[in-house]
Amino acid sequence: MECAERLRLIVDGQSVFRIPKKHSHVSGTRELEQCVFLLKKVLRVVDVEIFQEDVLCFLSHLDPSVVLRELSSALCTVEEGFKKFALARMLAKVLKTDFLSRLLAEQLSPAQARAVSALVVNLPSKVSNTLKLDLPESFNLSRYPPLLTQACCARLIAVTANLREGKDSSLISLCALVGKLGVHYPETFDELVPFFLSQPEDFIFRRVVQRLVVGLPTNLQENAIVLICYRTPCFRQMDWLLEESITRDANIKHILTNKLILGRYFSNARVLKNVIGYLCSSPRRRKLASETAVELFQTWSDKVLMKYQTVEQQRYLTCALLTFVGFTKENFVIEESAREKCVQACLLGVKNHLAEPDELLRNYGMIVGREFLAVVRSDVKAPDFPVRAADYNDLMSFLKTPSEAVEKQLTTLETELKSIPETFVDSDDDSEPDEKDDIVYEIDPQCKVPRYLRDCLRLMVPGSDGENVEQAKICLENLPNLIKRYPEELYDTAVDLCRLVLFAEECPRIFPEITPLKRESLVLLLIHAPIQSSAYLIEQFYSVHINHTQRLEILSAITLASDRYAKEVAMLNESQRSKTADNKVKSSNILRNIDRLTVEPRIMAEWTSDDFEMEDNHDYSSSIVNRHWRDIVDEKISSKTRKIASKTEVSAQENRFGEVAGYFFYPLMRQFTGEVPLRVEESDSFLLVRLLETLGVVMSSARHTPRAYQMGRTLLQFASAFRYHDHELVRKACSFAIASVFTSVPKEILENEDQLGLEAAEIGRWLNAVTVNSPSFEVRIPQSSVGVQLGPSQLSTRRIQELG
Repeated sequence: MECAERLRLIVDGQSVFRIPKKHSHVSGTRELEQCVFLLKKVLRVVDVEIFQEDVLCFLSHLDPSVVLRELSSALCTVEEGFKKFALARMLAKVLKTDFLSRLLAEQLSPAQARAVSALVVNLPSKVSNTLKLDLPESFNLSRYPPLLTQACCARLIAVTANLREGKDSSLISLCALVGKLGVHYPETFDELVPFFLSQPEDFIFRRVVQRLVVGLPTNLQENAIVLICYRTPCFRQMDWLLEESITRDANIKHILTNKLILGRYFSNARVLKNVIGYLCSSPRRRKLASETAVELFQTWSDKVLMKYQTVEQQRYLTCALLTFVGFTKENFVIEESAREKCVQACLLGVKNHLAEPDELLRNYGMIVGREFLAVVRSDVKAPDFPVRAADYNDLMSFLKTPSEAVEKQLTTLETELKSIPETFVDSDDDSEPDEKDDIVYEIDPQCKVPRYLRDCLRLMVPGSDGENVEQAKICLENLPNLIKRYPEELYDTAVDLCRLVLFAEECPRIFPEITPLKRESLVLLLIHAPIQSSAYLIEQFYSVHINHTQRLEILSAITLASDRYAKEVAMLNESQRSKTADNKVKSSNILRNIDRLTVEPRIMAEWTSDDFEMEDNHDYSSSIVNRHWRDIVDEKISSKTRKIASKTEVSAQENRFGEVAGYFFYPLMRQFTGEVPLRVEESDSFLLVRLLETLGVVMSSARHTPRAYQMGRTLLQFASAFRYHDHELVRKACSFAIASVFTSVPKEILENEDQLGLEAAEIGRWLNAVTVNSPSFEVRIPQSSVGVQLGPSQLSTRRIQELG
């Protein structure tokens, strides 16, 4: 290599090692180390632009991985200046399609291939971080990813040609690079996937593509398979790309049967149709497809999982089941052992979905039950549910299996794929739901606006066709103002209004603000008609005809109403004091008028009694004129002086909530001791938590009232029964209720043994033990003689809002 010899002479001035012959490739370990050492010195010392031809000639005799590594390393280590930009331009000239093809053809170990592929895909970021704004055009995101795509396609063609000639080829570097492209440049699969499917008649090419997809690194397989599913038009072509690898590769099996069906959800229907179609299209995969169907039905029907899944996840599972049903209608037969499991899980899922308050979930249960039970061979008769869903046609489209005809013209395939978004929607990205689920509802112009409370009673009553959600929304929006405007009408209408508001149909996806409107209406009804409203709501709380969601709404309304009821008097007194202060005449104005009369007594006739309140008589005026000037000055100074540290007098205020606290308090506990349709020791313990917290807030709102003593005694007896409950949240709520007693009952009553002294002392010792043994308890009650050594407590408004 004359080029290497010239570069060596430029760097060292003398020959210290043997240079390989002209046009020979450096292969020996000793020669490679010497050439790498020379290359590092050349890149650090020589101006690569002046000796560009010699440097490029020298680089052509080295391995592409070595060249790429040394050039990128020199670019980061060389000092700022013209050398850095010269190296960047040299790197841009080296990175051509033929260089990348040689790089992919190089024999590397899996670890080396992963390192080189990471360097290749991150090269634009590395160069941009080094050069800042002066980035060569070849490293722009609009040109660099297509260059990598062309190199991958060229390598696939070269491997196919080598196999036809009987030559060995390696796909390790290509697999590593394609896997990295799926993570960093997913848009490259818009060209790669059509190229993979472009030669269906060429068996060798199809076999090479199969080995490429199956041989992807384990940690990069999922992204690549998802991108392939997005861009493959027919599930038959998935069979070309994956063949029977799902039965041999555990990672691919986990991705296809768990990740893409049960763990994640996608807005594109092709993912489900391709994955499930691939599972159901081969007799060898029949057992695996049947097991996947059983797991899918069990996940869809699990009531516990339904509480933590979003509507989009439930819809995705429903679409997956309908896709299975569509293939079952065609030619897929579920195994006998799995069919009965699917039927039982389907019946349980339909039952749990019908019990949900959301209409969408109920529709999903009815559609799946009707379609699956009508197809599967079972003794259970298929139900005929009247389904009225906005996305009904979209759901029914999953029953149709995609066309098995393979697109033969690549141009047609590329045109179809351009309609697919460039980037796929990840399962963790909850901020971009499917646009087809977004339904725009317009208010019916025939809906009426109520003007009185009795109008709400008439308009909110459900008709023969069911409840008009739009009309109910309008009534609930106007009901709070009507309650405040006409409170005298609530004596006769409070119970009916509570019933209509409580059982108003909730459609959160149509009108998400209905829930807070219902809560506000119930709170105002409890404030302005406490006796009638509280009696009806508490009776409904223990009724068997309502669900737990409505029970929680009742407790939330009682919590907020009791807190707001107790604060209304204080707010009223404040407004009255400010109003009185505005009506008074300021003393400074009077003194100012007096001063003007003193200085200029001649203009006294120009003033009237409207300016200051006193009789216009001669004696009183003469006394003002004859006042000593010192007194006038002192009064003037006093009127102009601002007292910063003035003491504010605290006025006693009446707690009006004490008059009605018993109606909010005792019925909640009285009916609890009867035949309660609640399992507070098991699954319904969360209702017991909210009940104890509600009682605690009601007790706190009635503090320092005559009824607080008896309420405190009753609440201590009631809460003490749950001190040793199995669930920690119940014990915390119990401590919260007991703490409210200590903050509401006067200290003298707590210390009196004839009243609450003995009970308070016993519970105080329990609270001390709880706070010592369980540091997570955040209960604070005032210090008293019962031995409770904890700081003061205030049931803050924020905590009450949280309970509501």
